Amino acid sequence: MRARPAPKAPAKNLQAVDLARTLAILPVLALHATPWLLAQNQPTTPWSMAHDQGLPELWDHLQRNGAYGVSVFFLISGFLITRILDREKGGAFKAGWRKFYAHRAGRILPLLALDMLVGLAFWLFWRDDSKLFKCCFHLPQRPADPTFWVPLLFFAFNWARAYFSLNRWGDISLHWGVLWSLAVEEQFYLFYPWILRVLKRPRNLVLFFLGLLLAAGLWGWFVMKQPLDNGLDWKWGSFGYFDQIGMGMGLYFLQKQAGAWLSHRPWAAWGLTLLGLAGFGFVYGETSSADLTDFFFAPPLAAASIGVALLGALNLSFFESRFFWVFSLPGKYSYGNYLLHTTVIYFLTPRLAGGNIYLVFLIFASASTAVAALSFHAFEVPANRWVRRLLKCA
Repeated sequence: MRARPAPKAPAKNLQAVDLARTLAILPVLALHATPWLLAQNQPTTPWSMAHDQGLPELWDHLQRNGAYGVSVFFLISGFLITRILDREKGGAFKAGWRKFYAHRAGRILPLLALDMLVGLAFWLFWRDDSKLFKCCFHLPQRPADPTFWVPLLFFAFNWARAYFSLNRWGDISLHWGVLWSLAVEEQFYLFYPWILRVLKRPRNLVLFFLGLLLAAGLWGWFVMKQPLDNGLDWKWGSFGYFDQIGMGMGLYFLQKQAGAWLSHRPWAAWGLTLLGLAGFGFVYGETSSADLTDFFFAPPLAAASIGVALLGALNLSFFESRFFWVFSLPGKYSYGNYLLHTTVIYFLTPRLAGGNIYLVFLIFASASTAVAALSFHAFEVPANRWVRRLLKCA
């Protein structure tokens, strides 16, 4: 009787990836919190980010392009999901879809459900007319509007936001607004295992990636040609972001092919790391996400730069040092940080607003990471195991 092949060991956590996610989440947190941490700049309307009035120059550079951090998340997500698929029996191009979807459900759905319940609880039991509440938790003009809830539940929220947010919903509060990026990712991964099966080999990925780049470029061109007063906001469409997830896919296979070579040539790995970080710093500092052209063409460059930096850093033991452990924590718990930081903003703003912006942000980011860590260990991990057992894919 032929023995079954031994299951692969659990994938090792990559601290270099967590550090890159920290580099992504901190600007996002800074962008969302700045108007509230500075008392004199509190927005007059929900989701109005007054972030260029009297800010220290260094801080303004950190937070003004926080949206680019989401593009880095897309890149890292593509890398990690491809890595997970490639560890299945037969590799990425023959991975089983049932187990993949069960694992995605276990990882994504529990915290998403908790996050939605938190938002509803605030709306039902602690609603008030303050600017802070309206920016953080308010629902559309018609709270039971199915055009809001149905896309939210079925991972089409970014498309609904493009079509309804300006002409039907009114302002989108922070707690709900951030869910657009989760929808983009899950739309891509819905078909990803099947796409890999069709492609059959890494060589064919080049054509697929070129198609993603072409689609992103055409989508950006289409959006910029739309009149500004048509009541639609198509920049949230998925096609403008799939290329960044594809970059992560490409990064995984590049690392798989070149990792051994780079690990024996630290000078080359360091060169890629520094080149990528320099590119990210240049894109981040010299563009503005408030400009529609930059909104489409700078984020892919920012993501690609971090991809180059990671290609080097993944092959350097320096970035696995215990010294960096504390700096990796915001990235390690970035999913919880991203979904739950609005609640932290709501509770901390009355206590922190108006203080030194750097100290205040350190307290806020630390508190948000602590909340995300508690959620991860006390709720997400057990819930993940329960979902996978329920779907018989433990």
